[in-house]
Amino acid sequence: MLFNAAQPWRKLVAAVFVSGLTASLPVFPYLAANVYYFGHIVPVSGLRKHAMISSVTAVPRMVCEPFVKAAAKVGLPLWFVVILVLGFIALGVYSVYFVRRYGQGRPRLLPTGVIAFFALGVIVRWLYLRIFVSYESAKTPWYWVPEYVLFCIVAGYLAACIVLLLPERLRALRTSRIAGAAVTVVVTILGTLYIYVDSVRVHDVNMVTIENALWAKTHIPSDRLFAMYDSGVFSYFSQFDTIPLNGLISDRKTMLESLAGFRNKIMERFDVDYLVYYLNDEQLAAIPPNGLVHKSDQKISKGTFKDRWLCIVDCRIYSPYEK
Repeated sequence: MLFNAAQPWRKLVAAVFVSGLTASLPVFPYLAANVYYFGHIVPVSGLRKHAMISSVTAVPRMVCEPFVKAAAKVGLPLWFVVILVLGFIALGVYSVYFVRRYGQGRPRLLPTGVIAFFALGVIVRWLYLRIFVSYESAKTPWYWVPEYVLFCIVAGYLAACIVLLLPERLRALRTSRIAGAAVTVVVTILGTLYIYVDSVRVHDVNMVTIENALWAKTHIPSDRLFAMYDSGVFSYFSQFDTIPLNGLISDRKTMLESLAGFRNKIMERFDVDYLVYYLNDEQLAAIPPNGLVHKSDQKISKGTFKDRWLCIVDCRIYSPYEK
């Protein structure tokens, strides 16, 4: 159905509408629960992530920012990434021309197919996220799942087009088939290695957090209250009540205070005992006597918190947040 170009527009729109309505039915109870428990259709976490960009002129910058980050992450020059993106767009435009020219019996990806609606939806969704959830969507990979799916579909289609351009005699050769299989294997291995490297980075941070959480569980009284910016892993493994200073799992007041940067105010209001925080050597040296409760056995070696220690501090004595 994704590649069906023969459907009339009216039937196609009706099919998309019915599919969308059916897919939205499981979401309605969730939205109703939000209104009942939080007084708003959007939960606190959604309101916290909603951060519209400051001006219209910032839209092009926010649209291009992911490509800049991608270039930095994979270690490629920005101009090379731009060429790849422009080349991919050019191939997409050519694909429509290719199908129209060569007609039946070829891969189908015409504008009248469902895939065109999916691509349009992905573009609209992406622009919405870049404008209204700009900070979160730029650095969080699970926001990019529809883009990944669309890329895989179009890339597979273009690969089929390229193969069909080759002479039939060349396609029938055993060497060509082996070469095609080898390319598939290499691409799969490279993708797997990329995922592995990224998972090692996350694993490094999580393991240090788990080590601190297990230490706290066995050395600190169970009635103490903790706070941490992203508290999920620490709270789960330590079994301590932990205030999330990012405001995602909280009430509206805490969310607004977090958004304004008043994290000390949050800890004072909840009478927090200990803060879990990533500290560099300079911050560690500035902690007053008795302020440091525990320090991780090793520094974070990768990612955002590289070369920092994960520490548990007495927040009544020391806090890295501004008053």
